[in-house]
Amino acid sequence: MLFVPHREGVRLSNIIPMLIHDVRVALRQFARQPGFVAVSVLTLALGIGANSAIFSFVNALLLRPLPFPEPDRLVAIRSLRGNQTGKLMPREWEELERNKDLFEGVATYYPSQYNVTSSGPPEAVPAQMITGNLFQVLGVPLILPRDGRRSSGFSVSDPQRGLPAVASLP
Repeated sequence: MLFVPHREGVRLSNIIPMLIHDVRVALRQFARQPGFVAVSVLTLALGIGANSAIFSFVNALLLRPLPFPEPDRLVAIRSLRGNQTGKLMPREWEELERNKDLFEGVATYYPSQYNVTSSGPPEAVPAQMITGNLFQVLGVPLILPRDGRRSSGFSVSDPQRGLPAVASLP
């Protein structure tokens, strides 16, 4: 909707010439006070940039749901020893897994790091050690599983079978 302030004798055909006149007057004022214009533009740019950054952060962490089916049913469990939070010990994880009336499935991951070498010096690569059922618990199928069929994860018995290590790349 176009809002035109009421002036005597203003016709719709005169709006564009009036707008051009107003822009010329504003540009002349800017030329007389370049410092004010620079501070104004910088303030607007910083305000818009900060607002965009904060909204992107809030949107990613709070507004957008997790990219899993039924994200409201996912629970993160950490242990508390003294006043320090940390990862679950294997026996704690096994106890949660045995108690099927609490959770439909229990999976875990641990941060890790591996050294990868090719023709140059070794490079440290961040990684996650996961249980075989992590993708199944999250409800995320693998795109290219080891056996060629689309499945919901690694086999829980993979480590016991003596197969080579398996990687899941993002």
